Amino acid sequence: GVVNQYAAVTQIRGKTVTLGGTSDSWSLRPSDQVLLIQMTGAAIDRSSSVPGEYGRITDLGRAGCCELHVVSAVDAATVTLAQPIADERLDPRRGKVQIVRAFCGAEDVHVKQKVKALPWNGEIGGVIAIFTEGTLSLGDHVDASGQGFPGGLASGSGPARNAKSDPRLEYGQQDRAAGWKGAGLVAIDREWGAGRGAMANGGGGGNPFVGGGGGGGHAGPGGMGTSYVNERETGGLGGHALRVADADADRIFMGGGGGGGALSAQPQPEASGRGGDGGGIVIVRARCIVGSSESGIRANGRNAEAAYDGAGGGGAGGTIVLVAQERRGAFAMEARGGSGASNHSYASGDGAGGGGGGGVIRATAPLPFPDSWSTSGGKGGRNADEALAGGAGIMVMLEDAPLSLSPVDLAGVDLAVGPGKRRESEKSNGTLDETPSTTVGRPGQGSTGRMGEPVQV
Repeated sequence: GVVNQYAAVTQIRGKTVTLGGTSDSWSLRPSDQVLLIQMTGAAIDRSSSVPGEYGRITDLGRAGCCELHVVSAVDAATVTLAQPIADERLDPRRGKVQIVRAFCGAEDVHVKQKVKALPWNGEIGGVIAIFTEGTLSLGDHVDASGQGFPGGLASGSGPARNAKSDPRLEYGQQDRAAGWKGAGLVAIDREWGAGRGAMANGGGGGNPFVGGGGGGGHAGPGGMGTSYVNERETGGLGGHALRVADADADRIFMGGGGGGGALSAQPQPEASGRGGDGGGIVIVRARCIVGSSESGIRANGRNAEAAYDGAGGGGAGGTIVLVAQERRGAFAMEARGGSGASNHSYASGDGAGGGGGGGVIRATAPLPFPDSWSTSGGKGGRNADEALAGGAGIMVMLEDAPLSLSPVDLAGVDLAVGPGKRRESEKSNGTLDETPSTTVGRPGQGSTGRMGEPVQV
């Protein structure tokens, strides 16, 4: 289930955060740890006719910046933090910012069913944050696969168009000619959000006639979709790679969505062509993490949907940040790109989708087995030709936790409900319903709860 809660941020002034829309059953209290993260806000170049240059990022802005904070007070639609945001690092005027209530355990935490994120909906979601001072035991997956930037939809079944290869050609909602671009670090406008040009790390949509969508990008670029056989290049361009190795280590990103395919004037049955969704973000911090071959941590891009007409591109892998002093067991960590879609009939000649780029894994110590992690790019789909695969992502070894995600020091923080204090409703049996889909057993001192009991997720 979903163990985190989410709210959009509309304004930040010093320690005060103003909220917009929230996830279901949103609740926040003093002493809660929250992650503030800027999801979008990059600037791009839309002027170049060169395929590899159109849509490239000229300025990341504040996209990917994040900070971990402690809540000091909550009042209706405002949250007061114990410390101010550092140097106006987050700015909701320049892109989407959200606040994520982290799942925190003072003792051991057991994952007994799959943990996932609320899928990114343009305002909130896409992030899993689990922090414990004890051991995190993985009995199932912590999985943000396909919960990042969404893939583009296929075009409508409009009139037949001549093949167009210029990436600057931008189609709107009324044109019904080209597949929609996958979402990424830049907002997409319905008046020009379709066409083969890639927007930042989102894959480009297939151009007419029946071009396949491009794969989403992250650390690795997305692969280009293919064109109708013997036509000029109309396949969507792959999402641009983000320079994550050069960027501030405190920046973390979701994977870009794959571009949608272009349908013909008379689409065939099951002519979906939707691009795959990118992987989300998983942040785990624990003293020790224990797993097995049946469990793992994943932020993979989603495979695109097959089609009879232009097929969609795969979603890019997301980000995993793992901070632990010790790891035991052969659990896997994956931030892989999704596969581009093929045609139901390879002989049709309609465009296939490019593969999604690989994501990022950041960890504080080497994994116990060399084959236990993957940031590979997704495979390209097939028609008569094979679309390009997505580029490989990266694994970054950290000496310590990124500064913005370091453990929060509660010493000296003035809280309305301080550390160690509990509301009366928590004392009866040591359980607390954190979300509608998840029951969390917390250490307690009530009739059936005992100090040191593991949290069950």
